Formats: sequence, structure tokens, C-alpha cells
Amino acid sequence: MVPTYCIEVPPLSMIEGKHLSFFQFHMSRPKSDPTAKPDRVIGWAHPELRQLLMYNGVSLFVDGTFRCVPTEFMQCMVVMVHDQASELFIPVYFVLCSSKAKDMYFDILELIYRDTSEKLQPCDIVCDFEQPLIQAIQKQFPNAEVIGCLFHFKQAVRRRMKTTYGIPDAEIRIAMAKGVLDVLTVIDPKFVPLQGIRWVKKTIRTQCVAAGIAYSRTKWKQFWGYFRATWLERYNIEDWNVHGLGNDLIARTNNPLERFHRELNRAFPTPHPNIVTFVKIIRTISQNFVAKLANVAQGRRKRGNRSNANKRKGARRDTAREAGTDEAGCGTIDLPTPVVFSEADDVSDSESEDDMDERDIVSDDDDDSEAEEEDTSQTEMCDDFSYEPGEYCDEANAIADEVIV
Repeated sequence: MVPTYCIEVPPLSMIEGKHLSFFQFHMSRPKSDPTAKPDRVIGWAHPELRQLLMYNGVSLFVDGTFRCVPTEFMQCMVVMVHDQASELFIPVYFVLCSSKAKDMYFDILELIYRDTSEKLQPCDIVCDFEQPLIQAIQKQFPNAEVIGCLFHFKQAVRRRMKTTYGIPDAEIRIAMAKGVLDVLTVIDPKFVPLQGIRWVKKTIRTQCVAAGIAYSRTKWKQFWGYFRATWLERYNIEDWNVHGLGNDLIARTNNPLERFHRELNRAFPTPHPNIVTFVKIIRTISQNFVAKLANVAQGRRKRGNRSNANKRKGARRDTAREAGTDEAGCGTIDLPTPVVFSEADDVSDSESEDDMDERDIVSDDDDDSEAEEEDTSQTEMCDDFSYEPGEYCDEANAIADEVIV
């Protein structure tokens, strides 16, 4: 095993060719069990990228990845910022940590806050639906708006449909198509619990009948019990509903970190490298982003890589048409048109809420954030993860190779 101290001293701790430190902090927290190894946090950031976090009211993205993590750690937390000047999404901090506890997340955020000279004051933070992480963010940055990632919302909901309740794929495709269940993410939150859910139920049943598909009434009844217990009670509706948010913010809630994580994992020849390999690769990635920002500033690269993004979109559409499928690769999705409800609406529903007894209300104590990393060797990835704020990362890509836990 490579000793950890080697990453804290030159040359590995420094930016190549510059007198700048890439290594930023290392902290250990003892556990209540004196015989257990202490929890550890190690963080890296390129100083030139770190400056982007010191502007007032930045938008952050916080999420963990697993495949590229050295064996002695649990995950790598990546903190990404949307740079308004270049319109690029920039990964700034790479933080290895040995647990997923609330205290660990708070330690990470506190260390980053101190490392930015206590100037980090984000306006909004997009993250996974993981309660300890959300609680830590709210504690460290009480004035920031915490927004759940739409990508993770749809991924978690689909996973429960398939693996927990055994709903057939044909019915899942109907429910997850644009303009069905995702309508709940764009309507006024006050209409979600009654009119919204009733409308979605009716739409799924109606489309199943029209397609000649048997409707799995009991399974759907159980699913909606889970949905209420988790997404209406455990989480606030506002955590995943984007009604009333600005278009630029909505566009970012599909979490560009998802695409970057795929690129990051693909950069490692094998899973779980030693820590020296890990540091060298994330240092190279950070230096590449510094170069991209310089190219934008000097006019050698367009802001947000707009032309390349449009070319990629067109190429994916062509590929998808040839294959007879939806857009391939990291395609784009757009939000559905909101259904207009009023206070007096009473959508007819043969599967009324009164039919649901307690055994159908299935609460889930596990966070709906546990989808592991996709097998990137089996998924076609995009070549450039510096993409438009309005370009969504299509949920279908993660579904194809999703690891169920």
C-alpha cells in the first residue's frame, strides 16, 4: 500500500510546473469505538479553480462517485461550480472520505469553506437526495437554496418501480415518458399530493388500456404508497419540484456532475486505483480545466462550447434515428408542459386515496441516492463534459447500465 504522507509533500502535492499547492487539507475524526480506524477526509483543488468559488452567489453541485476511489476510502465527493463568465461547469474540489455520515459531510463543507478564506457563499446547491448530505448543506450554508437533482429523482423512482414493486417494463416506460409522472416536477407543489398524483395515475391507466397493456393495479397502489411516504413526507416537495424556478436554474438541476463522473471514471484504467494514481489523474483533469478557462478568456474557445454541444446533439440524434431509438449517449431532455389545475379540480380516480390502507404505505429508511456508478465500459460517453446549462443529461443513459443496490 502506498503511504498517504507522500501525497502531502512535493512533488505530488504541487501543481506541475508551478509553485501552487494542489493538496489542500487532510483531517481525521476518531470514532466512538476506540478500536476502529478514524474517519478521514483528504481534499485537493487547483488554486486557480478555487478562485471561482469566491464570487458571490455561485451555483454549486455536490455529489459522490465510487468507482475511481482508492480502496481505503468510501467515496470521492466532487464539488463543481457553474462559471457564469465561461458558461462552463468546473469541478473544483476532489475530496476522498471514508464514510457517508452527516458529520463527515459537514466536515467536508466546513473544510472547503475555510479553504476559500470563508468567502464561499453559494446561492443554490444541487445535490443528490441523501438526507445526511442535505442536512449538512443546510447547516453549513443556511441561506443557500438546496435543490434535488432531477436526474436522481427520476432514477430513484424508476428503480423502485422495477426492483421493489416489480412493475412490468412496458408500464414503466409509459410512466417515465415525458409528460406523465414528470409532470409532478413542474406543477404548483400544492397540487401535487391530490390533483397531480390522481392525474398521473389516470394517465398511466389510460395509456396502458390504449396500448393493450394490463395495468398492474396492486403494484401501482404499493408504489404510490412509497411515493407519498418518501417524496411527499420524507422530502419536501420543493426539493424535487422546479415550479417557479428560473429557466437557467431548472436547466442545471439535472446535475452536470453525472456526466463528469462518467468522464472521471473513464479516465482510470482500472477501478479503485492506488492513491498516487488517483491524485495524478485528478490533477491532470484540473489542469485541463484551467486551460479551458484560459482558452475561453483568450477567445480560442467559445463560451460553454456551444458549437460543439450543438454538433454533439445533432450527431446523437442521427445515431438514434439510425438505430430506431431515442437520442443516444448523453442526450438532452426537456421538461414536460405543466398540467393546469385549480383548487376546485377533482380528477376522477377509480383508485381513490381512500383505498390505500396502511400496509400499502411503504416507507423507505434508505436514502434514494444509492445508485452506484454505471459501468462506463458498456455505455457510450460524451467526449466533452463542458456543456450547455440548458443541456440535460438523459436519465435513460444511467438506466441502461444502472447497478441496483
